[in-house]
Amino acid sequence: MTSQQTEKRPFALVVGRDTRARARVGQALLDRGYSIVMCSGPPGCALAHEDSCALVQRADVAVMLSPWQEPHGGFFLRECATFAHKAVFAWAPPFAIPDGSVIVDSMDPTRIASAVDAAVRTRVA
Repeated sequence: MTSQQTEKRPFALVVGRDTRARARVGQALLDRGYSIVMCSGPPGCALAHEDSCALVQRADVAVMLSPWQEPHGGFFLRECATFAHKAVFAWAPPFAIPDGSVIVDSMDPTRIASAVDAAVRTRVA
């Protein structure tokens, strides 16, 4: 086995309502060697039901692609970012973000992937 085969791929959770946006950002992350999981958020999200989320807890980074307009959307995203090891926002949220989070303020998949790379490299174990 080579060292490349035994090396752990970083795991990114891509969160957003827009399926095409998730796919574009997910592909940019796959191209950079990430393992990814896509999440469309509420109403099926465990965090929206005050449960823990195994996906966000295991991810090296959670990528928030767009704000939710529902009454509790901000709560969901804040919780997701709080429980993530690192969080990258493609937009500037109207709430305080956890320390170490990154705001890209762009939906460009390459810019988001670059921000994810930077966030993962600075992860404190």
